[in-house]
Amino acid sequence: MTTTKQSRGNGQAANHDNDAMREYAELAQERYAQAQESLAEFDKTARRFIHEHPIASLAGALAAGYFVGRIASKR
Repeated sequence: MTTTKQSRGNGQAANHDNDAMREYAELAQERYAQAQESLAEFDKTARRFIHEHPIASLAGALAAGYFVGRIASKR
């Protein structure tokens, strides 16, 4: 009888683990979809800004490249 009870207990634990994994997978899919939406919105906003302000965008990119280069060259 002990073996039967243990088998049932292990089966229930396995089902619980499967349910938990399914929940985590669904949550991960939701978070991934939210991240995709956020990145798509950011991309749209960035493209619009670059289109409306090309000189400021170029100056910002050059400044960022300069500072990254300075930081990287110190190592």
